Amino acid sequence: MFSTRGDFALGNIDGIQVVSPVQNENQASRFLKSIGQNLLHGINGRNTGVAPFASISSSGIGLVPKLEKRTGTDFPETFCHISRKDCPALIGTGARSKRLAGIKNIDVYAMGFYIDTGAAKGELGRDFDCLPPGSLEHNQALAERLMLSNNIEKNIRIVVTSSMVNQARFSKGLRESLEPRVKQTGDLAALDEFEGLFNGAQFYKGLEMSFSNTKEGSLALRIGNKEVGQVDSPGFTRAFFDLYLGTDPVSQDGKASIAKGLAAVISKAGSEK
Repeated sequence: MFSTRGDFALGNIDGIQVVSPVQNENQASRFLKSIGQNLLHGINGRNTGVAPFASISSSGIGLVPKLEKRTGTDFPETFCHISRKDCPALIGTGARSKRLAGIKNIDVYAMGFYIDTGAAKGELGRDFDCLPPGSLEHNQALAERLMLSNNIEKNIRIVVTSSMVNQARFSKGLRESLEPRVKQTGDLAALDEFEGLFNGAQFYKGLEMSFSNTKEGSLALRIGNKEVGQVDSPGFTRAFFDLYLGTDPVSQDGKASIAKGLAAVISKAGSEK
């Protein structure tokens, strides 16, 4: 309900008291802008699709969540795990399909790939920002440099999208994909340690997990709201990110999406000089 007092219209929207100046166009414009900001704040506080342990940073690329189309999973533009300030920004999304219980093409999880864009521009821009985005999208050397760098925080946020996924199936699937890669590092003990981090975890559709590298080359894991530990093996960490950035990725659409986003970040670095 709105009432009037002099030159102002008074009202209440969702419990927010607003005052609408109607004396001139500039006052009206400020009024409408204020309403829009209040309503946006209310919407963001109620239903954003952001994980309980995700936080949005004002220094991110944007504030609109990105949709992984195959699974309908929303990912926020920025996501904090290791860093609590200037959080890594979303550069790509994808879905992982796998045969479960004799059924083909089950989308077992959606993933969002995040990087520290400032660090990426600084470290990778020197060598790659002179190339056009279309070329960078297919530049495996750029993907390899990102994968190998411990100075660039990388985060993979996984959301389970099938009720058929349990802890045993998820761990088995990861091991099958990781083992050939980890064998090249000679650190199979790290794979055993990593698999053990999932022991006792309750899996369900919608469960969120976060995998991030540290500057020391460790791989930190969070399941739901709980930090469950990390594997202190730079070789294993590189093998893990090879799942998504390597020449034989577990998600082809995810790799293509990441490559496109990375190319946009790096080519922009050149234009900012």
